[in-house]
Amino acid sequence: MHPGWRGRGVGRALLAWQLGRGRQKLAESGKDLPARLAAYADEDADAHRRLLAAAGLEPRRWYRTMRRDLSTPPPVVELDAGLRVAPWSPELDDAVRVAHNDAFRDHWGSEPATPESWTTGRAKFAPAWSFAVVDDTAEPVDGAPVVAAYAMSGRYEQDWSVVGYTSGYTEILGVRRAYRGRRLAPALLAASMAAFRADGIEYAELDVDTENPSGAHGLYERLGYEVRHGSVMYTVEL
Repeated sequence: MHPGWRGRGVGRALLAWQLGRGRQKLAESGKDLPARLAAYADEDADAHRRLLAAAGLEPRRWYRTMRRDLSTPPPVVELDAGLRVAPWSPELDDAVRVAHNDAFRDHWGSEPATPESWTTGRAKFAPAWSFAVVDDTAEPVDGAPVVAAYAMSGRYEQDWSVVGYTSGYTEILGVRRAYRGRRLAPALLAASMAAFRADGIEYAELDVDTENPSGAHGLYERLGYEVRHGSVMYTVEL
């Protein structure tokens, strides 16, 4: 909000409208399920956080944005025999969706992706920076290879002039339960970083839920990612 309009009730009015409209949209969905309205605030944005709290939203989850300098080459990660890192392709995409649903079934707030929902919101998707680990020892399912893990990246060029550097952003990183502990996530991040670096990108970036059950925060730190800033999700549970 423009500084000249702060403290005049504009933020409160906008937030009240948003919450009311959110409730309407949920009611119109026809779904009789638990639901939530959510908003995000930077961790150090005290005024924004007070506004959300005053409206009845409660802090629910904490996130960290992390960044790795690509002037240092990524590590070389060897995978077990039969596992290989493959570039993303349309032919692999639905197998990646199946892997995603398995990988995120124990993550807070995650819902299974349908074939329709999986392909929405890809305006910034960067196929050349995205990869999957394929298990060549597993029987294909409906003619498609088994994807054990995947990393999908985005290219947000409109942000680069604002932040002062170029970056590749890892949107989603997932490893299926049966394949965890086999260095698939480090292999995928290394492949993504190598692709960013080959295109002259300066940094690799991602966000992580600090309560991620897979211990992702520690993994990223070991690969050289550093915390840049934090944010908080505030919610009203319905």
